[in-house]
Amino acid sequence: MKIKKYLKNALVVITGALLFVSCNDSSNLGLGIIPGTGDYTLGQIDSFYGISNTYKEDTVRTVNAQLQLLGNIWDPIFGETKAGFTSQVDLPTQNVNFGSNLSLDSLVLVLRLNNYYGDTTTKLRFKVFELNETLYKDTSYTQFYKPNLLPTPLADVVLTINPKDSVWVSELGNVSQDSLRKLPPQIRIKLNSQLGQRILSASGTTSLATNADFKGFFKGLYVEATQLNAQDRGCLYTVHMNSEYSGMHFYYHSDTVRKKYTFPTSLTSIKVNQFDHNYTNSRVGTALGQANNPNGEMYIQGLAGVKSTLHFPWLDSIIGTKKYIINKAEIVFNIAPGTGIEPFPAANSLLLLTQDSLGKSKPIIDQIEPWYDGVLNKTTNKYKFKITRHLQEMINGTIKDTKFVLITNGSLIAAHRTILSSPTHLLYPPKLIITFTKLNP
Repeated sequence: MKIKKYLKNALVVITGALLFVSCNDSSNLGLGIIPGTGDYTLGQIDSFYGISNTYKEDTVRTVNAQLQLLGNIWDPIFGETKAGFTSQVDLPTQNVNFGSNLSLDSLVLVLRLNNYYGDTTTKLRFKVFELNETLYKDTSYTQFYKPNLLPTPLADVVLTINPKDSVWVSELGNVSQDSLRKLPPQIRIKLNSQLGQRILSASGTTSLATNADFKGFFKGLYVEATQLNAQDRGCLYTVHMNSEYSGMHFYYHSDTVRKKYTFPTSLTSIKVNQFDHNYTNSRVGTALGQANNPNGEMYIQGLAGVKSTLHFPWLDSIIGTKKYIINKAEIVFNIAPGTGIEPFPAANSLLLLTQDSLGKSKPIIDQIEPWYDGVLNKTTNKYKFKITRHLQEMINGTIKDTKFVLITNGSLIAAHRTILSSPTHLLYPPKLIITFTKLNP
């Protein structure tokens, strides 16, 4: 009996070592069922019944991200998504006096482009409005925030934006070739002259004395972009608000000298991104809240769009059993055939979370480990997540959450929409693959 007890203790040490190795090695340890000494069995299983569902994302804070989304896209699977943003602009110096004999040249809103998602050949209608309310740094603004605006737009223009091309700009209004500067990709929108004249008239007054005074004088901007034609594919642009180029560029003359002053959208300015998703008459719309929808698809969308859940009922039966040592566990998802292509590619990476009994999402413990993964393999069109520690803690009884949640990694700045094959897909359902050591009674 002492010898048998010693062998069992040794087995725990050995399988613990196997667990460590398997988390760092993708070898086929325990493939199939391998008889042991009578005290244990090594094996691998990957045939589990799963249940998936798609839900709208929760309300999220969208305040003060340095990257803001702007644009409008549509497709028959996810419907329509609009993104606009609200932002203050800063007075970078104090007691601003533009000089004497002033005359306005132009006032231009410049938005430095960082990235894009969609069809860049689509024309969009850009509108800029002036805020009619003060933004406060201690307010938790969300994606549903509707700012109070002055009714007359500061700009209303139709543009085709190429986010890959640099732009040539004559910074001081001189048309000679020598004065042109090559600048990084950006959206440039000329604002109406009334605002420019107001700023010019405030020269040397308390309105331009401090940054706080200026924010009382000019509360900020709201920018939106919409499609010209319904069901154009459209595009969403990522704007780098803290870039040295982003802000209101004020061009004027003092006496006969051409000058420029920039009001930046810098770190101290409050920014709020607004997202609006409309799933009417879309595949996502029909799938919302429907377990294992007949499309055989799971839907994940950034910008606080939709998320998908996945539950393997078998996992409920192993909580607290303490009969298994998990050598390796992973979930493999396949991009649904025929999806994830330009101009709407799938997300570069996803996050796999767990969901508690109250429906709240939280990270799984493997997320901090180097083996976690979640990155799209663009050769196989698969996402893999290793959840070895999570399953082991379920078996040990310290974790009781068996439902998983899929969201876009960096979803507040990543507009990607991802379509995965669901458990009802005949060819490519998600797989939970478990390599284990079973301790026999």
